[in-house]
Amino acid sequence: MYYVEEIQIEKAKELLEACGLSTPVGIDYTAGVYNDNGKLVATGSLKGDMIQGIAVDPAFQGEDLTAKVFTHLIQTTDRESLYLFTKGLVYKASFVLINSNFNHKIDSILS
Repeated sequence: MYYVEEIQIEKAKELLEACGLSTPVGIDYTAGVYNDNGKLVATGSLKGDMIQGIAVDPAFQGEDLTAKVFTHLIQTTDRESLYLFTKGLVYKASFVLINSNFNHKIDSILS
């Protein structure tokens, strides 16, 4: 069982670093996903219309936690469109528009 709540970005720093990511700056909102033991296992942030700092503890990958983070972030904003900044295996930056049909867009991003 997992629960999602708003956290300060500083609480996500260790998890982000463990996933090879830097801590985003100027963040408006950060979500943390916790397991039953109170361990932060996933995180993601909003900065304006940009989703940043999506990270899932490697020991908990494959449990739909990325989807939980996305869903929570999308539900907390009143924006009609959000952009996702990703850093691929070759470290090429890309932007993906997530609109009102975000479920389909997220599925294609995660697969």
